Amino acid sequence: LEAIQKMSDDPLKECPSCGKPALTKLISAAGFRLKGGAGVKNAVVGLTWSVLLVVLIGRFDPAALLVYVFFFIKSFVNTTVYDVRDIDADRAAGIRTLPTVLSLGRLRTLLIVLTVLVHVAMLAIWYTNLSTGTDVLLLSGLHTSGYILLYTTGYAAWRNVLVDGEWLFYGGFSIIRAFLT
Repeated sequence: LEAIQKMSDDPLKECPSCGKPALTKLISAAGFRLKGGAGVKNAVVGLTWSVLLVVLIGRFDPAALLVYVFFFIKSFVNTTVYDVRDIDADRAAGIRTLPTVLSLGRLRTLLIVLTVLVHVAMLAIWYTNLSTGTDVLLLSGLHTSGYILLYTTGYAAWRNVLVDGEWLFYGGFSIIRAFLT
């Protein structure tokens, strides 16, 4: 039997399968888990992707800064959507993620608002001719809002295609667009 517990938790005593008081607490080196903190993990992942873009692009003009914010928000939203699948186990383990702290309705609203705001900002940058790809941005906004609504209402099987495959979809669209124009 293996159970993850805090160091301060009382040791489990009874075996869940036979009911005998035969369990002892063993302590082993646990892997590092960046989970909990009600959104801290999500912010760290988003910041990591944004900093990677800063390093790779190396620009700090308004359009580039907005691209960094865009990828921060997109990564934050995607990792938060993934936390929905673990909501019951996280609640049982006392792990504070955004889905365990907020109701699913509030979480859905938060993610949609963040998605809409960052996409509107990106479209404003496009409108001022500082960026290109408005059609991909519109697809991204619709797609992201769609998978937030779909996945936070129970369609877990679509998560891998809709969230993980997101940029394959946009890349494929951009390649087809380039060949047609």
